[in-house]
Amino acid sequence: MDLEYLASVGILGYQSGLWPSPCESQPSAAGAENEVDIAEQDELFSSGEVRIPSALNNVFFQIDFSLASVAPPSFAACVLALNRHGLPLSKELSLDIDDMDISAIAEVLSVFGQLQQLQRHCFLAATGLPPMFRHVPPAASLCRIFAMAQVRRCKVHFQHSSSEEFVCSYFDAMCEDLQVSARDFEGLYTLTEVLPSVYSVHTDSRLVLGSTFLRFQEYYECPNPEIRHHAFEFNQFKTWYVQKNRGGFDYYLQWPGFNIPSWVLDDARAGKLGSPLRPQELPAGPFHWPSTNDERDGPLLS
Repeated sequence: MDLEYLASVGILGYQSGLWPSPCESQPSAAGAENEVDIAEQDELFSSGEVRIPSALNNVFFQIDFSLASVAPPSFAACVLALNRHGLPLSKELSLDIDDMDISAIAEVLSVFGQLQQLQRHCFLAATGLPPMFRHVPPAASLCRIFAMAQVRRCKVHFQHSSSEEFVCSYFDAMCEDLQVSARDFEGLYTLTEVLPSVYSVHTDSRLVLGSTFLRFQEYYECPNPEIRHHAFEFNQFKTWYVQKNRGGFDYYLQWPGFNIPSWVLDDARAGKLGSPLRPQELPAGPFHWPSTNDERDGPLLS
């Protein structure tokens, strides 16, 4: 057994309580809401210096491990999403992972271990994590676990149509549960004028991007004539989308970018796109959008 590898991916670090630093924006004082005494965790499996706990908890997830077989070692995990009160977020937002070997469970411990010292206000961003986990860290962790399971041929069981739908549903549910505001999303975007009257809005998270621009994009050119150029509710679009898409509601993870003409934003400002608007669709404060005399022509947002 390669102990150096296990240390590098986190199992041996977990044994000693040596996890990556918490997000830079959060206090690390003793008594934080998510503090866990790793030394008190029950041990599920031990082989020499390798110790695997029976559970790993943080403010976002409760993960319970079980040993399916000893020779060779095979593990299973139950991952349960938690709400702001530390209770199950939804019975639909849980997943079971089977047929994990030592290397697979090492990655599960490493990925979810990075969330160990985060607080709930780090849901949208955590600057102290590795780059691929900094943006919506809990959802990024789920994406990593799904990718790991596919590569290592682990079996994953959940109630959604696809792993992408699971992640999108988790993101929406947590934004609602945590009562995320427009101000919370404000710092996730950068705006630049790339050409005269052409503005680029950039964010590092597809979940943030897709959820922000869904209403604008579908009002602009949705294939459904009942939605295109009409006011609509989010759940109305979601129902239509799920009916035509095998993967369920995976919208946010399918769009790398959008091109939105300014007349769509003018219509949004006039309240023509429908309601209620979600926090990421609302301005965090007063704003002015540049436009031309022709309401169907003007600056382009991309």
